[in-house]
Amino acid sequence: MQAFIPHRDIQLILARTQRSFIDAYTERHGVLSVWPAFPLWAYAEELPTLYESCNIAEPCTDGHSWYFPVKIATSTAQQLRIVFATCPKGAAIEFAKEFKPEGFPLEVRVFKTGTAVCADNSWQLFDEQWHKLSAPEIHSEKPLSQSTVGT
Repeated sequence: MQAFIPHRDIQLILARTQRSFIDAYTERHGVLSVWPAFPLWAYAEELPTLYESCNIAEPCTDGHSWYFPVKIATSTAQQLRIVFATCPKGAAIEFAKEFKPEGFPLEVRVFKTGTAVCADNSWQLFDEQWHKLSAPEIHSEKPLSQSTVGT
């Protein structure tokens, strides 16, 4: 199984969103019936080797778990899930309309991939490879050589 692991900065944002979700859900329902999921990785049978862009959309639910959709653009589009919480069936759907975190979608420029082994509450990553996507180009109306700085 292949794993997609965002950079630590993005993982921190995801972990804070995970925590605020669990806190908001518990406050709303008065019962701790949502469980965090770890690690905050996405899994696939096969991942591409070349990437054009990658972003993480705002949280979604499938009725039993909450996840961050990961959209990877390569020669073909691929969508993964980073599951961050599980809850009783049906409860998540009601809460989906209320929980809207700020700052999404997240543009992911640095991440790593590798072969993942998850067993007995432990995670191992082998053959890891870092990927750094180029920054989007900034188009200006004037070339820098024609700038009027200091005049």
